[in-house]
Amino acid sequence: MQPEAQSSFALGMRMLSRERRRSLHAVYRFCHTVDALADETEREIALDELEAWRQRLERFYAGDTNALPSELATAITQYDLEKRYFLGMLEGMRMDVAGEMLRPTQVLLERYCYNVAGCAGLLSLPIFGCQHPASVEIAKALGQGLQHINIWRDIEEDATRGRIYLPKEWLEKAGYGNIAPEEVLREAAVLRHACLPYMQASIATQLRKAKDHISRQDAWALFPAYLMWFRYEIMWERMLRHQSSRKRKRDIPLILLRAMRLALKKQINGVPRYGPAQ
Repeated sequence: MQPEAQSSFALGMRMLSRERRRSLHAVYRFCHTVDALADETEREIALDELEAWRQRLERFYAGDTNALPSELATAITQYDLEKRYFLGMLEGMRMDVAGEMLRPTQVLLERYCYNVAGCAGLLSLPIFGCQHPASVEIAKALGQGLQHINIWRDIEEDATRGRIYLPKEWLEKAGYGNIAPEEVLREAAVLRHACLPYMQASIATQLRKAKDHISRQDAWALFPAYLMWFRYEIMWERMLRHQSSRKRKRDIPLILLRAMRLALKKQINGVPRYGPAQ
């Protein structure tokens, strides 16, 4: 998890009860641990460790209550967290380690973003207390949109790891269909200029989709997610103005203001309630 996500995550944690914070922190530690494997560990060791985590999850969901760290096991049991989302996270990290994220197709990139970012959001929804089915679409859309912002910010850094996350279709339209990671480091400015319209359209579509699915029922339960959302949105706005994406102290009031406005707006005109009134 990137520093921006960590700081927004910490801010969002303060909005939750102690019990929910403990569970969300356990899920975060899992995400952070497997993410570090993908970025900081030798290939074969990383693949072995990811497989070991998969086996632990399978054992736990088959009834072995000692297969996972106790706080993660408690979170899964207490909030009925689904195994498929943990496995999705592992699959996303495997895609990174296996070298699949080198000019992926748009379909493959979408699957990757769902795995590494969407699944984290889907695991968070029950802990936030979300109840409306539409919130699932919010987690998926934010997973795509926020991960695309990460990709745009880290183009050069990812190239040093042999990865180019920009989809093949965009690169071909821009005349860079066969670009190699080492070429990205030399051509980054031109490449960014050529691919910017596609990235802008993609991010705008996903963030609009997320807003459109906020329900009256979950308008406030999603507040911790809004904090991360608007931290990334502000970072994206700065990158478009060719400014530093680094967080600033004065960002926090702006993030909170945007989150409050969205929650209040969607409490009134969001997607209608689902199920019996609470």
